[in-house]
Amino acid sequence: MKRFMLFFVLCSTLLIACEPITPNGDQYPVVSADDYYWYEGEKIYLERGNQEYIIYDDALLSEIDKQKLEMSESDSYLEEPNLKWGITKPNTVIEDLEHVLYRMPSYTSEGTNFFVTHSFLVKLKDSDDLSILQNMAEQYNVKIVKEELFPLWYLLVCNLPSSSNALDIANRFYESGKFAVSEPNFMGGLVLHN
Repeated sequence: MKRFMLFFVLCSTLLIACEPITPNGDQYPVVSADDYYWYEGEKIYLERGNQEYIIYDDALLSEIDKQKLEMSESDSYLEEPNLKWGITKPNTVIEDLEHVLYRMPSYTSEGTNFFVTHSFLVKLKDSDDLSILQNMAEQYNVKIVKEELFPLWYLLVCNLPSSSNALDIANRFYESGKFAVSEPNFMGGLVLHN
């Protein structure tokens, strides 16, 4: 038993020492306890990638940093006309963080990066639960944008600043037990496994 414990501690130490570097130079684990989402009642852990999804002020972000973006677009859910979302090029560091209002790391699935946007979807258990959704949206400083095409589904968007990011808030909504579904809005090459 002692040998097993020693082996376990040694392996854990090696795993921690081999953590990848984020685009801004910080270290983080490949799989973090905070990097997960709920899919059909199962907690799915995410592996971090080498890019970031950001929301930034287009009028103020430096031209040098804008060149570090792989893609960038406006979003009608962002209320300020100068705000855009963008995806950094792999292993790129945005220096002008003062004008970046929201950041999320990319994640990877079968070698392809995908992103969690600043929005998430919630399905109510019952139409009478709209007031519960409104109360939690206010508590976490997120905006209910619209009812989706399907009954009881709503799109929510993180206000800037929100109390956290869309992945974390979607998890909190789901874990409250008050909603049938709450899941982040993914963009890119996510591969779902049942």
